[in-house]
Amino acid sequence: MGYSIDSMMIIDTMKLKKKFDYDIIFETGTAKGNSAEVLQYIFDKVYTCEIDPKMLEDVKTHVKLNDNVEVVLGNSPDCLRKWFTEIGHDKFFLFLDAHWDEYWPLLDELQTVADFGYKPVIVIHDFDCGHDGWHYDRYDMNSLSWDYIKEKVHKIYGENGFEFKVSQESFKSPPKIGCAYIYPKI
Repeated sequence: MGYSIDSMMIIDTMKLKKKFDYDIIFETGTAKGNSAEVLQYIFDKVYTCEIDPKMLEDVKTHVKLNDNVEVVLGNSPDCLRKWFTEIGHDKFFLFLDAHWDEYWPLLDELQTVADFGYKPVIVIHDFDCGHDGWHYDRYDMNSLSWDYIKEKVHKIYGENGFEFKVSQESFKSPPKIGCAYIYPKI
């Protein structure tokens, strides 16, 4: 639900969109379709995937999505491989929001990016930004933090080939939810 509940994410993404001039975004974890509903007005093309067939059916039935949005059923690493092969370049945003309960495909998603040799703009929702009182995902021994993703990020960009920023503000009243932005140095 990231983009629909946190307008600061929209502002941060718009700044990065202006900097990189990318018109495509891939979203993992469609959930209720709220972010896709916002992103369709920011990007020329939105690809989004959801692993839960019931959730996806609800999105297709209850959410108004334009023709520039492609919604598919599937696990995110498989969807990303298909889409990356389809477009054949790394001039895109990748919004990773498919982490919940025991199934965290995030490291597999990042590995897929590394396997393709792509260096997109990556946005990760529910991230530990280090701010007191802000919410982020954590299950069992995993915490959605820099330490959790660092190795994969280095595989994608190299150790010094990227910028890493986290949410500094949120216009949403509590609970505030963190977001990470990772992108190539230019």
